[in-house]
Amino acid sequence: MPSFTLNGIPVPFNKGETIIQAADRAGIFIPRFCYHPALKIEGNCRMCLVEIQGMPKLQSACSTQPRDGMVVSSTSDKVKKAVAGVLEFTLTTHPLDCPICDQSGECDLQDYSYMYGFAKSRFVFDKGQKAKHKIVGPTIILDAERCVLCSRCVRFLRDVTGTGELGFFKRGIKTTIDIYPGKPIDNPYSGNLDDVCPVGALTTRDFRFQVRAWDLDRAQSICPDCAAGCNIIVESIGAKVYKLGYQVYRIRPRPNTEINGYFICDEGRFDYQWLNSEDRLWASTVTHEGHLDVIRTAAAIARAAPALKEIVGKHGAAAVAGIGSARCTNEENFLLKKLIRDHLKSPHLDFVGAHGDVSAMEDKILRRVDKNPNSKGCQDIGIAPEEGGRDLEGILAGVNSGDIKALVVLSVGHKMPAETRGKIAAALGKVKVGILIDCMKTELVQNAQWTIAAVAYAETHGTYTNYAGRLQRLQPTMPLGGEARPGWEILRDLMKAMKFDANYTSAWAVTREMLAKTAAYAGLDIKDIGPQGAASGAKDKQAGTGEKP
Repeated sequence: MPSFTLNGIPVPFNKGETIIQAADRAGIFIPRFCYHPALKIEGNCRMCLVEIQGMPKLQSACSTQPRDGMVVSSTSDKVKKAVAGVLEFTLTTHPLDCPICDQSGECDLQDYSYMYGFAKSRFVFDKGQKAKHKIVGPTIILDAERCVLCSRCVRFLRDVTGTGELGFFKRGIKTTIDIYPGKPIDNPYSGNLDDVCPVGALTTRDFRFQVRAWDLDRAQSICPDCAAGCNIIVESIGAKVYKLGYQVYRIRPRPNTEINGYFICDEGRFDYQWLNSEDRLWASTVTHEGHLDVIRTAAAIARAAPALKEIVGKHGAAAVAGIGSARCTNEENFLLKKLIRDHLKSPHLDFVGAHGDVSAMEDKILRRVDKNPNSKGCQDIGIAPEEGGRDLEGILAGVNSGDIKALVVLSVGHKMPAETRGKIAAALGKVKVGILIDCMKTELVQNAQWTIAAVAYAETHGTYTNYAGRLQRLQPTMPLGGEARPGWEILRDLMKAMKFDANYTSAWAVTREMLAKTAAYAGLDIKDIGPQGAASGAKDKQAGTGEKP
């Protein structure tokens, strides 16, 4: 493999790579504004200048390809002076409004000014004024004064979404970024402009002036809004900071070149308000004489378990059915299967979600037709009726006929299709024993005999399996609230209360057993499921998975 020397360190490179790309792989950072690994190279910001031995002028690292044996420096005095000059020139038109800018604490210009800039400014003239607080679309606000003209946003809308709403207008020092007349930024990926912008010129309207970036707690997770399985970072703040209770304030993409590249869609980005909703279930409930009463979770489990076991004793295993959810984790669905199929010996088991092929795309970028994150996982685990068992429609029909007298429903009810939710709610109201495990208040809660409060995806450990069979981890960003508990823990305690074997000390203990007992995950170990996930099945391991926008 050919290599060049960068700052005295040998750096191998692949054919076609530029200096900055090879440097990134080697862990050597070169400052940049216009360069982005997912966008076409333009080389217009001049921040990534490097000195190459034998060349009289500095070259941009983002557009220059190395040669074998080339000697390059990004830290020479000549480079330092040039980069500081670029920053000084950039700051002649940039407002010093860092104290009120939403990008403060995450701003490349702030960081570079500190690391590479001059200590004092020589600019004594009035700065030019451009558009401030301009609403350029349903999700984005433009502060053109802050723009460093890197063109990332223009290239994103031109080359990734293909919508091209933004462009450069005027010339020289008056050059500005703006939307074309009558063409607001209104596409399903507009929120990514907040991420690709290196300064505070483009920000999302929902996050504007809400919190400071350095107060946010961050956790790696997986988007729950379609089968793509895009990698995200869930950002929240606890009561220790603003005394508002724990709340999610922002969701951002987490790079994964096997799945979502560097972007996510707006549907996944802005679908977090329900996590802060007053309709969240923070306490378990029991229906008593037509009234809904709050009950401790441990008490609800202790009362529901013998009632469920009594149904089996009186009417046989076929009188019980389980309904899983493609919006719940693999671990939760696995334990539901273990309860219904292995312990209670009932053949009636199905899930709410997509069955069959779930790979159909809604567009040519990321979004999938299946709006569940874990339909493939439910299929892999085997959340399906055994021979002679009933599927979802059959279970509901069995409840109406009186054949099925107990239901255990694992759900994220508010995300369930309204028609399906109504049918399951009606079924819960008809059975003698109806146990619901959910995180939101819906008509399901009103009809269930026992509702055991569960936490949402942002508050639990576990895994999802995306459309291509890639197994990926969830991590909690917020602590548990009230009486709500992880779904796997609820099902474990329900089994233990029924005197069944369920000695799981953590979600990962469930994961280990699930991997060992699921044919689709043969050969996978929990240590294989890293930050980028793990492909399941020989076909996926050979071919790779996902789109790479």
